[in-house]
Amino acid sequence: MKRIYLVCILVAALFGVAPFFAANAKEHSVVLPILMYHQISKDPSRWGTYVISPEELEADCALLSENGFETVSISDLIAFTHGIKPLPKHPVMITFDDGYESDYVYAYPILKRYGFCAVSSTVGSYTELYSGDVEKHINYSHLNWEEMREMQESGVFEFQNHSYNLHNYSNTRKGCRKSATESVWQYNKLIREDIAHSQRLFLEHLGHTAACFTYPFGSVDDRLREHIKAEGFLASLGVYAKLNYLQGDPEELFDLNRFNRTHGYDIRGILEEAKAPVS
Repeated sequence: MKRIYLVCILVAALFGVAPFFAANAKEHSVVLPILMYHQISKDPSRWGTYVISPEELEADCALLSENGFETVSISDLIAFTHGIKPLPKHPVMITFDDGYESDYVYAYPILKRYGFCAVSSTVGSYTELYSGDVEKHINYSHLNWEEMREMQESGVFEFQNHSYNLHNYSNTRKGCRKSATESVWQYNKLIREDIAHSQRLFLEHLGHTAACFTYPFGSVDDRLREHIKAEGFLASLGVYAKLNYLQGDPEELFDLNRFNRTHGYDIRGILEEAKAPVS
């Protein structure tokens, strides 16, 4: 049987029928849509590509609930790929990038009402800043460690690593990618130290290190992928707007695709693509 399977793969490669196998694999996969949110605001003047209203998040949660979706975390995906527990029939992951204060003020109570969980990827330097003696405002503040501990202990939020201080975009560097002005040695040192510092803070304040790395701006290359795996991460979040098809291979948890939820966007299309019943 194994020999026949290998022959079939060879024939497929020679005659260009590999898509059949890919399609067949999808039929036996768990389809996972991942929604990517950023900031939530009640101020209409701020709504746009990365800011939505609390009402929009509430409507999304209602739609997911009505159509039988169950939220999962990174921990759930890791457990699935290690054969510890299956994923629900219609899983969905809700993620929030950057760790804004609005995660606590708006998203946390909404998700709690629906019995949902979510993943928040925080930037360590922002968390440190707003954990100190600094004025906070819902329009620009980020979560502090106290809020994160409460959210984590509730079971509603799981926190993951979005770098310590590399969530920056400039002419010389985009996120965690190597700058043209630095040597490979300098870059390797920078990445190792940034990740290690952020992981130490997670352990100190939340009692564990993060299992997933979320690429700042979705910017990634093979060099960065190697670093992520070398540092012990078991998953990573990207930004490509596609569904994920999971069969239980741990490698499938790297560069997970996500749909950015912009203001005015209707997630019904995503649910239809995931072949779930949509009202």
